[in-house]
Amino acid sequence: MGKTSTARAWMESVADEFDQLVFVSASHRQSSEIAKEIALTLRLADASDDRGELEFVGLIGRALRKRRLLVVIDDLMARSELLEDLVKFGPSASLVVVTSRAGEQVAWPVEVEIIDVPPMTDHEVRQILVSQAVIPSEVHDAGMVDRLVALIGGSPFVASMVATLLLQVSASDLVQRLEREVDMGTSGRYIAGSILQQAYGSIDRKDQTALRRLSVADRPFDTYVVSVVCELTIEDAKEVLARLADSALVGRSDEQYSIHRLVGEFCLPLLEGDGIGEVLERTSLFEAALMRRDVHPKWLADSPADSDELNREALAALVASRLRDFSQMDAGSSFLIHVDGRWGSGKSTLLSLIEQELPDDFEVIRFDAWKNSSISPPWWGLLTTLRTTLVLDRAMLSRPILRVKEVLARARRGSSPYLLTSALLTIGIVGALLLFGSALFNLSGTESTLKSVGGVAAAIAAIWSGTVLFARFVFWDSARGAQRLENSHSNPMEEVSAHFDWLLSQFRNRPVVFIDDLDRCDEKFTVALLDSIQTLVKDGPANGRLHAAPYFIVAGDGAWIRTAYETVYEKFAGAIGESGRPLGYLFLAKLFQLTVQVPSLGSGVARDFLDRLLEVAPGSQHSPSNSDPEESRVRDRVMSSGSEKEVVNVLSRTSAVVRSRVAPIAIKKLADPDLARLTEHNLQKFSTLLEPTPRSVKSFVNFYSMLRATRTLEGVAIDGDTLAVWTVILMRWPSLAHALAEHPEFAAGLAHADASAVAGRLPDELRPLVESLEVQALLKFRGGLLTEDAIRACSGAPSDADPTQTFKQGDDATGSAHDGT
Repeated sequence: MGKTSTARAWMESVADEFDQLVFVSASHRQSSEIAKEIALTLRLADASDDRGELEFVGLIGRALRKRRLLVVIDDLMARSELLEDLVKFGPSASLVVVTSRAGEQVAWPVEVEIIDVPPMTDHEVRQILVSQAVIPSEVHDAGMVDRLVALIGGSPFVASMVATLLLQVSASDLVQRLEREVDMGTSGRYIAGSILQQAYGSIDRKDQTALRRLSVADRPFDTYVVSVVCELTIEDAKEVLARLADSALVGRSDEQYSIHRLVGEFCLPLLEGDGIGEVLERTSLFEAALMRRDVHPKWLADSPADSDELNREALAALVASRLRDFSQMDAGSSFLIHVDGRWGSGKSTLLSLIEQELPDDFEVIRFDAWKNSSISPPWWGLLTTLRTTLVLDRAMLSRPILRVKEVLARARRGSSPYLLTSALLTIGIVGALLLFGSALFNLSGTESTLKSVGGVAAAIAAIWSGTVLFARFVFWDSARGAQRLENSHSNPMEEVSAHFDWLLSQFRNRPVVFIDDLDRCDEKFTVALLDSIQTLVKDGPANGRLHAAPYFIVAGDGAWIRTAYETVYEKFAGAIGESGRPLGYLFLAKLFQLTVQVPSLGSGVARDFLDRLLEVAPGSQHSPSNSDPEESRVRDRVMSSGSEKEVVNVLSRTSAVVRSRVAPIAIKKLADPDLARLTEHNLQKFSTLLEPTPRSVKSFVNFYSMLRATRTLEGVAIDGDTLAVWTVILMRWPSLAHALAEHPEFAAGLAHADASAVAGRLPDELRPLVESLEVQALLKFRGGLLTEDAIRACSGAPSDADPTQTFKQGDDATGSAHDGT
């Protein structure tokens, strides 16, 4: 009947008479929620305030007495304790206005003035229809307008809806449908529902999705709120709101919008049908967006975090467990891991989390490549970092002993510069003693003392010079000393490799070297450092290791490292590079046994993280929530799953928010030894699609497990066969994988008859590759698993078709009983 519009219009007309205006919707809300919103609007509290209802009422009551306020509580239902509590504060200059439905028995705590909002007259309804819709003369002649007026029943909202529909459908069809429902005994309320059904069906699917998601809005909102709730850009949100307002499905007043109660009641069941937890998720988004609008965030530091705010602790734990397992299986071999991610993606934070997850029998050595990038040769900075970490780990009294042991270790290796320097130093000291010995030990008398000063000084200078010369060759305490070693030794790298091995053998636990910020260094330093790790440390000395081999975790943008190798070895690119795998990729495949991609922010994780930064949702977003039954059910189902396929199915049937919160549990479950063995068994069928080398098979299993963990943290639930096919392409032809990730729409064409036409749109070096039998076998595997949406999901890109990135493919989607084993 227009109660809300009437209240708003009146509120605006008398705004000058009050200090402040407050408008809140009470539809389907508890008194405590209404009280908190009033307090927030009056700036008596902030969003993180956790006071009880009576405390908020006390704040509001005192404000009503001190100031002249106008508070409008819209759509109040039944008895309200809030009104009873406010009345206790006595009379004031403020005014509280309440709107309620005629059928609701509101218990007024005091005598109130009741104003009935009458239905529109037939003339007023006719005016709306005529002014908002273009009605042909034949419709007037047939009396259609009069029949519509009778059916509308005096409701301004229904009249506006009918006027909008008359722009899209014929008046006769609309009248016949509504009169048929009247003949069936349908009440006016359900006639409005029928009109809504027709209006809803007249808008496009994108607008329908937005309207369903906005059905949770019980208060006015703006474009920003719509962009958050509907997951749209600001520009898209403006366009959607404009179309919905033109269709009379959304109310508009200046820059504020609202959903009519009838529209909300019509669309809410449709939203429930979109998926489990959709209503909860959209409601949470709506509440958070309203609070974010008015929050002024604190300035935040951009330094790497030591605590897990983005669900990555589970990935760190998985990496640490793999290192622990490898250490137990093969103690004498090194292991190199590449943490791949763009600048600012969280590589340094992931390193810190891995360090926290490593057991006590690992010793972490941190090496900042950027800080050492000006030092040449690069291996000297790494060696110095190892020595410094080792020295600082010893007690003060033990540190000189370690230095002596280091000298003796070099002496035992029989280094020729060392022997020559030692011989010269010995000769110098003996000569000094012979020449100046009497002066040094016979200083009686003033005259003899003065005569011996010159001799003593000369002896000290000789010994000091010899010591400095000795130290330069023995200790390499400067980069220049390291350069001298390279220039003076017949095989300097063998000596350096042996000394690296000796230093590593002095660590009490297995050393794990974290190399960070490599993607800030120039190409020469990047390549030289990684080559040093490979040749001097990882491969070890030729005569065997003295200790458990070191592990390395290198954090750096893969594109940066690949480009560095391709720049340094540019002359060899044409001779060594392969189709789909250029020279840079070949070097990375040779260097690293495992690549861990830093997860991008899934929609659920990003929202929770921003809420915590803005202090509108305190607490850890991945902590178990006792108040969310869906989350508890999903956790229980994940933990009771007996295979990877069951875990993925559970995740695919829940909302993005809940999926992000249970992702760590899912990763832990997927790493369970029994379940992991079953997964590895299922992956065996892909062995014929891999390169025929033992390294490829082992790398495939490692790469797949890490990719599964990364995508799970991103909120992607994709079946195993599809992800396995993508893993094979990513390992064998990474350039092709990146091209498909940028243009996933090419997938369907490449797997069918028009492969040649699509191949023409790819880079020149990839065109012969996509038509090869090996690539075609992968693209056509099980009928072609890599669809456009599948590639988006596998590569971590958001899917336009499915914003939550839930993806089911293959037999799971078709309902086949075949389980893929």
